[in-house]
Amino acid sequence: EKRRIFNATKIQTMYRQVIARRTFVSMKFCCLWLQKRHRGNVGRLRHHRLNKERKAILLQKFWRMFSASKDFQQRKAASLSVQCAWRCAQSRKQLRELRVAARDLNNTAQERDKLREENRRLQKALADALGKSNRAQSSANNFETEKKEFLCQIKV
Repeated sequence: EKRRIFNATKIQTMYRQVIARRTFVSMKFCCLWLQKRHRGNVGRLRHHRLNKERKAILLQKFWRMFSASKDFQQRKAASLSVQCAWRCAQSRKQLRELRVAARDLNNTAQERDKLREENRRLQKALADALGKSNRAQSSANNFETEKKEFLCQIKV
């Protein structure tokens, strides 16, 4: 009978051990499964939060890019209009100078033409005076030669 009791005790112990082992394994499986689910949820929540932050950063980046680009375009347009105004003013100034130079050149050309005309008139007057002088001298020379000839004829 002791042996039966011992074997019965042994069987009960083994049975309890198997039941306890099954319960432990089942509990361990449930705990691991719950931990896995919890960590997955935590990871998904973290991923969702990081994804929201990344999208918010992306939106902010594009907004800053848009506003900076708009500001740059406005500044560029302003600088171009200032440059255009400056170049127009310089062109008007240069045009005024060219017009003054053209008037001066026109006046110079008119003065040159007047001087040429006066030079021609004076040269003609000089030629006339020289012609008269030459004619007077030649007539004086002719008078002298005639006088000499007459005197020569008288002497003969």
